[in-house]
Amino acid sequence: MKRLLMVLLVMLAAGMVFAEGNSEQNSREKYDKRGFVDRPDWVYEFNSVAAKVADEAKYAIGEKKDYLTIDRHKEKFDDACVDYKVLLDIGVERGFIDDRTRKQQIAKLTVERDKVSKYLAQQSSGLGL
Repeated sequence: MKRLLMVLLVMLAAGMVFAEGNSEQNSREKYDKRGFVDRPDWVYEFNSVAAKVADEAKYAIGEKKDYLTIDRHKEKFDDACVDYKVLLDIGVERGFIDDRTRKQQIAKLTVERDKVSKYLAQQSSGLGL
């Protein structure tokens, strides 16, 4: 019994250590399950995610501080960016926005990601680059 419990704990710990972040497929499944009845519902969710992207970018580049590590905020930022992109794709598919708007919003997201990337590169000691 102890051995079985130990094996289960090791498997759980390995899953937590090697767990992936958010992927487009996971995000898509989450939003497909939820569904969007109309455009205002989608806009609300999109604006919530956009605010999360902006907020997590501030934590990731050190403009805001809290109890989480910068690495954890970087993960949350990356997850929010994936959700942002998926929501844009859903918006185009459902006719809530056009492709031109999606491209404009992706360009804004790219600017935020570049800002975070440059900051993290400056903070790096050069290892792993």
